[in-house]
Amino acid sequence: MSIPTLPGSKPFRQNGAILAFLPFFHKPSIWVCDETVVRLGRELRALGCETSIFSGGRLPKEPPPILLTRSHRLLADRDLSFLPPTILLKSDRVGDQLRDLDRIAKINRILRPWTLCIRCGGPLNRHSPEKFRGAVPDYVVASTRWIGRCERCGHLFWRATQTSKQEAFWREIFGSRFPIGAADAPSS
Repeated sequence: MSIPTLPGSKPFRQNGAILAFLPFFHKPSIWVCDETVVRLGRELRALGCETSIFSGGRLPKEPPPILLTRSHRLLADRDLSFLPPTILLKSDRVGDQLRDLDRIAKINRILRPWTLCIRCGGPLNRHSPEKFRGAVPDYVVASTRWIGRCERCGHLFWRATQTSKQEAFWREIFGSRFPIGAADAPSS
């Protein structure tokens, strides 16, 4: 398959992913995941990367997005002027997709785990567990140092068993490059 390009850019294959017309000077400020990589979008939000889940309509113009997709059909269209810089991911496994993104865009440099809401992408504000007594189980108030509340949707997050499992998964992917201090993380 030939990969279409835009002026000033060129496609290349790197570790299983095809980087389609991503200009080398472009620094990602927001990721946009289409319907083929929704789980990756949630992972990126949990890692603190500003990420939108795109299900149609118009893509945001500012900040300049980078589209993440597994769809070859999307890139087969002859008129690509409507597309932002795009990364075509080969694998359907989230771990492999994160590894590819780290190799291509060095996302380990921008990770801020547990700072964004996994549901809507809004910022999480940390609060004392006492503030939510009655809204969360008593054992949560007694056992956690803080509870995160999304500014946008109001969802509450706190540290639980799956948080440790998630961090172990990320350490497997990013190794020693995974941010220290991520252990004080919330869960929903």
